[in-house]
Amino acid sequence: MTTTTIHLAAERPELMQIGQDFCATMLPDALVQPSELANLTMFMDDPEAEHDLIVLVMHADENGQLTPNSATVQSIMTSTIPVLVLRDTPNPNHPLQRIVVPLDGSTTASQAIPVASRIARRLHLPVQFVMVIDPSRVIPPAYTYDPDAWSLIEDLRETSHWALQQSEEIIRRDGVQVDSSIVFGPINASLQAMIDPTDLVVMCTHGPKRHGLRYSDSVTQRTLVAIPAPMIVMRASQGQSAIQEGYAACSWIEPLRNGVQMA
Repeated sequence: MTTTTIHLAAERPELMQIGQDFCATMLPDALVQPSELANLTMFMDDPEAEHDLIVLVMHADENGQLTPNSATVQSIMTSTIPVLVLRDTPNPNHPLQRIVVPLDGSTTASQAIPVASRIARRLHLPVQFVMVIDPSRVIPPAYTYDPDAWSLIEDLRETSHWALQQSEEIIRRDGVQVDSSIVFGPINASLQAMIDPTDLVVMCTHGPKRHGLRYSDSVTQRTLVAIPAPMIVMRASQGQSAIQEGYAACSWIEPLRNGVQMA
């Protein structure tokens, strides 16, 4: 098995101990290389760093939230290798209870599945998939009270359930305990209600030049900034999917691309 190299850095020198404790507990077999925050860009831009992981400890406000437009957050969103973000909240190294993977029906989001599976096997943790359907993004306001329009929501629910079953099958083949949930409501608020500080969140991002969208519109970035739980952010590879053939035919792919994309 190839040894994972961890590039460990912190926004403040006094936060390095949080990262060192986390690595010693969760990744004891990894090779930890302390680094200055200013030097992380050389690792984030290295496409050859296949077996590397960045562990970055960030300063959070009293609510456990990060500054959304900081240069560090933007660098995380464009990194070519996965970044595990910790923050200096109370009890930052409490035992992890599960791995949470938000999915949205896209091939981008699905690429977090094999990563979550590997981590789950290594840490002996269960995996929780979650899909959020926001009715206000699917049904135009003028049709909110039209019973026929709500058939769209039922179609999405059924397709989401089918997609989650496929995702669960992938994880179970690896011998990992898995469960899934479909939640209705605003995407970010729903995710925030689902995720606990004892969870490890794994999400993918499109990386730079995402169809002209600003990073502030990215659900991955908004989750990273707002939810005080450890989180792995990784850039998805173009054209790859962990889901079985037929997943791209989900009827809700197109509505999500028109405004409810989660990655």
